[in-house]
Amino acid sequence: MKTLADFDQFLQTSVIQGQHQTIGWDCKVQDTTIAAGPKTHLYVYDYRSGWTWMAGVQRAMFGEFAACGQKLSPEDAAMARGAIVSTSAALRAGDPSKTLDAERCLGCAISLYAGQTKTYQMADRFIAGGHFCIILYRSKRDPSITEIRPFAAPVGDGQAMDASVFKALVNRVIEHDKENNPQWIG
Repeated sequence: MKTLADFDQFLQTSVIQGQHQTIGWDCKVQDTTIAAGPKTHLYVYDYRSGWTWMAGVQRAMFGEFAACGQKLSPEDAAMARGAIVSTSAALRAGDPSKTLDAERCLGCAISLYAGQTKTYQMADRFIAGGHFCIILYRSKRDPSITEIRPFAAPVGDGQAMDASVFKALVNRVIEHDKENNPQWIG
């Protein structure tokens, strides 16, 4: 990784409030200085609760962090996956005083994790941007066990997906997983 300042800048999720609200997202502009420019959009959907999260991160920074993710040791890769699960849980719990830090952590963890996936490779490392999506399948019997299911959505026009389009896509992936990976659902 680069410097802590670069890390902090990357973690600043950036959305343009009016634009994203019109397509169904409840959002905040966290850093207007990085709101401009090409993005890779990150999405998380929690299967058990229906909780959904989206952020747009600068494409170049996403690429740098994903490249770092490809080089992580197995222990560090497990830590990045754990950060996705624990940070998502913290955001679902909704402590407003910790939201900004949790969103920064989640954006970083997802970007590091992305580099470890076949999805990243199949989407040509998201060089043209696009949508890196994750479904969290938490076990009914043991909520500490979570399957992280990555997938990519088509690049489109470079903007965030409409929330309803994202939900429809998630539903199609879940139906596919029910047939092909029912152990994740149960």
